[in-house]
Parts: sequence; structure tokens; C-alpha cells
Amino acid sequence: MMKDYLNLVIGGRIIDASCASGIFSRIFAKSELFSLVVALDFSETMLKQCYDFIKQERNISQENLILVRADIARLPFASSSIDVVHAGAALHCWPSPSAGVSIL
Repeated sequence: MMKDYLNLVIGGRIIDASCASGIFSRIFAKSELFSLVVALDFSETMLKQCYDFIKQERNISQENLILVRADIARLPFASSSIDVVHAGAALHCWPSPSAGVSIL
């Protein structure tokens, strides 16, 4: 179901918000369907774990995959520079979900 939804933004830029260990970030990067995959989390510990898992992957291109530490309410991206946000199961952790995607 998610893949059908994301077909609308194939070739675009995707944020995996609150990526944690990067399960979906790695899936998105391996798919090679996006020009940029941003694994984004507020937790430095989670990003470190995500980085460690990325390094263990054999068939993942790191060319278009970046890790970003940021507050979901203060994303460091220009308005309209991201095509889609994936927020797996973390919306309940955000202080204000609407603020998290307001610039996008």
C-alpha cells in the first residue's frame, strides 16, 4: 500500500522522519526510486544505530542517502525542497505533528 502511495513521487526527495534504526530509510535507499533519501531523527543515538546498520548493508548505495539530526518542528530544509515525508510509527512522539511538516 505504501509503495502505491509513493509512486506519485518516484525520483523525488523523501524524508524518513524519526527514522530510528533506519529500517525504512534503508528500504527507500535500496529501492533506488528516490533522488535523495534523508534519514532524519532527533536522537543522535538512533542516527548512530542507523549509520551502523547502513554500513552493514551490502547492496545499498550511500550516494543518495544522508543522515540528518534535527527537531521535527525545525526542519533544516528550504520550503518545497522535499517531495514526501514518511513517518512510520513516530507521529505520537512529536510535540506538534503539523509543525513538523509545515515547511514542506
